[in-house]
Amino acid sequence: RMRIPKEAVGIEGSSMYLREGEVLTVQELLYGLMLRSGNDAAVALAIYCGGTVEGFAELMNDKARALGLTNTHFENPTGLHHKNHTSTAREIATIMAYAMRMELCRDIMKTQSYKAPTVGADGKTFDYNVYHNLTVQLFNKYTTNQPKDVTVITGKTGFTDEGRYCLVTYAESANGHGYVCVTANGDN
Repeated sequence: RMRIPKEAVGIEGSSMYLREGEVLTVQELLYGLMLRSGNDAAVALAIYCGGTVEGFAELMNDKARALGLTNTHFENPTGLHHKNHTSTAREIATIMAYAMRMELCRDIMKTQSYKAPTVGADGKTFDYNVYHNLTVQLFNKYTTNQPKDVTVITGKTGFTDEGRYCLVTYAESANGHGYVCVTANGDN
């Protein structure tokens, strides 16, 4: 369990709306990060794992190098714009394919909703209810031109004024073959 630091409160963009002093587990924050795109959860986790946002960005860059990503550089854990925060569609696809090989990550990203029990700064307990911002079941139901025997498993959305609407999606065929699609700089 970790106590939410002041630096993780009021982060720009999508949020879980964490408050300083609340206590959540790392797993609960991972659900808030992946389902809700919680930038506050990203910062809390970064501080927990890397000591600082900058320290965690270095860990992310070390992992990118270990994965052979030569055009990816992280400046923050949120994906919010920074002139030196860069990647390519191919390397984002590589990251998604890698993530789908990790059982916990895959399980979290496949989840549609999650209740995160929380201890408030005042000691009282309550739940954060987080929902996936990409409803995969609806996508699979209403996409009429989807190839047969291929099912969308999960996806991760993103938006900044500079990068516009972005999405990385993971699908699998009936025989277990994985597919990753990256769209970027979309209008909607």
